[in-house]
Amino acid sequence: MSQIDFSKALDFLNASSSVLITCHTRCDGDSLGSSVGLAHILRAKGKSAEVILPSALPNRYGFLFDQPPRVIPDDWRSASLAGFDSAVVLDTSVREQLIPQYDFLCTDGLCLLVIDHHLSHESLGTVNIIDPSASSVGLLIAELAQAGSVELSLPASEALFTAIATDTGWFRFANTDSRTYGQTCRLVQNGVEPSRVYQSLYMQEGPSRVRLLARALGSLELSCAGRLACMSLSAEDFSQAQASSSDTEDMVNEPLRIASVQISVMLTQDEPGSVRVSLRSKSQLNVAQVAERFGGGGHSRAAGVQLVGSLDQAKQKIISALTQEFTGLAQ
Repeated sequence: MSQIDFSKALDFLNASSSVLITCHTRCDGDSLGSSVGLAHILRAKGKSAEVILPSALPNRYGFLFDQPPRVIPDDWRSASLAGFDSAVVLDTSVREQLIPQYDFLCTDGLCLLVIDHHLSHESLGTVNIIDPSASSVGLLIAELAQAGSVELSLPASEALFTAIATDTGWFRFANTDSRTYGQTCRLVQNGVEPSRVYQSLYMQEGPSRVRLLARALGSLELSCAGRLACMSLSAEDFSQAQASSSDTEDMVNEPLRIASVQISVMLTQDEPGSVRVSLRSKSQLNVAQVAERFGGGGHSRAAGVQLVGSLDQAKQKIISALTQEFTGLAQ
């Protein structure tokens, strides 16, 4: 059961008439499902609501939208975004993850609500709902609706189910608790068919993702007595696989299938001189603390950071830091 007081968030939304909903770059299932779910909730209350993304919509989440959302990857101040009296940021409260839209969100007269569940956060909003104990932002939106006595439609329920299911690894991660199952049960009672959602998410992949996965697994290296797994993808890998960055979602989890592996690292060269690092843990080692050393953050078992330099340089930095962590655990 949530201990969060949603009264300020409900007052914020009730006072709004035209709401812009957005999230972090490299949108994922939680950020997108939460955004769509909240949009349905607001429209059911007679509000105007639009989801606008700062980066491309991954194909697997297209089924959530009645029509493709607007994507504005550059400076939002120069875009045509007049008419909104408030904005909601979901699944992040860190300025660095809101580069395209941050300056616009600071526009005078635009009220901002932030709802997030990450350990790493900043007070960016007029109202901030931050709950690191929540398994997903989708869970928080479902609880927000319940606190406001809002009946969830099937599309809203399906979107929130998607958010919760993807951020809990389809209910297999340690963040899946009774609170999560309680809200998920409500969503299923509303008519959500988990098997249909699963098929929409994971049974519609293009060949490019499979080719890219083969390249990622081909780069797999183990260290620290098999406890640390590392994969990397270069710009050439993406070109040869005819894949995009959205095709990498969830790949970092693959090495965790190996019995000895406690930490999995995936390095992705998005562009020359910039490397995205994803970290996953199935041990007591807190990968968010490691990511924070380099300016990133996240959860204790799932975190990330963007590093400047080559793939080899980024790999050396991260492997060195994680090796030190393993050494510290042994002492």
